[in-house]
Amino acid sequence: MKTNPALSPRFGRTFACATATLLALAASRLLAQTAPALATKPGTAAPVPAKEELVVLSPFSVAADSDRGYQALNTLSGTRLNSKLEDLGSSITVVTKQQMTDLGLLDINDVFRYEASTEGTDNFTGFVRNRTGGVGDQVSSNPQQSNRIRGLGAAGTSGLGVNTAFGNFATNNAIPFDPYNVAAIEVSRGPNSNLFGLGAAAGTVNVVPTQANVERRSYSADVRFDSYGGHRESLNINTPLLPGKLALRVAGVRESKGFERKPSSERIHREFATLLARPFKNTTIRATAERYRDDYRRPNSITPRDTTTEWKAGGSPTWDPTTQIVTFANGTKAGPFTSDTSAPITIATGVTTALSAFPAGLIGGYNTFYAHPTVIVDNGRIQSFTVTKTNNAVTGTALPTNPFSGGNSTLRYLQSGTDIMRRFSVLGSQGLPLYIVPGTADRSVY
Repeated sequence: MKTNPALSPRFGRTFACATATLLALAASRLLAQTAPALATKPGTAAPVPAKEELVVLSPFSVAADSDRGYQALNTLSGTRLNSKLEDLGSSITVVTKQQMTDLGLLDINDVFRYEASTEGTDNFTGFVRNRTGGVGDQVSSNPQQSNRIRGLGAAGTSGLGVNTAFGNFATNNAIPFDPYNVAAIEVSRGPNSNLFGLGAAAGTVNVVPTQANVERRSYSADVRFDSYGGHRESLNINTPLLPGKLALRVAGVRESKGFERKPSSERIHREFATLLARPFKNTTIRATAERYRDDYRRPNSITPRDTTTEWKAGGSPTWDPTTQIVTFANGTKAGPFTSDTSAPITIATGVTTALSAFPAGLIGGYNTFYAHPTVIVDNGRIQSFTVTKTNNAVTGTALPTNPFSGGNSTLRYLQSGTDIMRRFSVLGSQGLPLYIVPGTADRSVY
């Protein structure tokens, strides 16, 4: 019968002896290392070990140097103090500098592409309804505010972007952040940020800026190109002016974005400087300044609104401001029309509204450029000049549906429009205040 060597008495005695020998060697090794520290000359007192000076970090700042790759350990977004993420019950995500570099993140919409419960321009098309039922392309005109957290933006709306803070101080979210002077991004979801005066129910994005370092000199430079002809160059330099006392960090970026649709373009120039002074042991003074310039002509992100289909179906009416007569494509005429609304109708006790008096397809001029001249320029030359309306209060001619105080003196300009636009400001069952003008992809229309 064979026996298991692991259970044999001989193996057990051998293992016990070997263990005892190793423990004895380890103990002698430890004694040999510590013996010199205990040795003293006869007649002299034992030396007192030097007391190490503790370095206490400020509870109001977070050092990005402690981040390990994509993992950040601390944040200010939970309690406004330097707190461990593992000790906080709030939904907070920290995007480190290393993660931003590896993924090529340049703005808030790039960050939201990878975060939970967030939406940016990649998965959310922000637009603003105007008073006529039309839409404004917010992604094209204002991409830095075309985002939201948990379906909400600033002030509890679905637009206007999310709340942002720079170094835990509330800032204008119309100015985008840029990684050239950012150490980390903290995304705080939910109403926790409201407890500290920095946000609404959606949450807040806090930018942790790079700071001047009084202990060491550092510098970095980045160059980036893309397949659409865009390029980006950035530089970041930190230098101690007085080691341990005074340091300066400067950074700059120049970016030219490329787009598939031409002649779209965007050129960004930013400069940043921060100064850190530590005149006393427990005193730190920081000063920061930044300059930002953005020249852009971005492509549209939504299709044009179709206001001509209903106009064509209504007989392609046109209006002569001198005679106030409407003429249809078949030659018939209607009018005169001295006002863009009919007589007010009662929809409830003490509540009246007015419908458009024009034929289908025409709406009043205050729905376009109000009280401003309209100039049409083609091939560098002025082809047309007109005045849409004036805002002179004249007794008896103010329009009931005019959204501005004072009223209009006369109708001067009409445009084609949909029934949604004509009924947008109408109260009651005949109004259409919650609808928008449909878009079109038919290039024959635009």
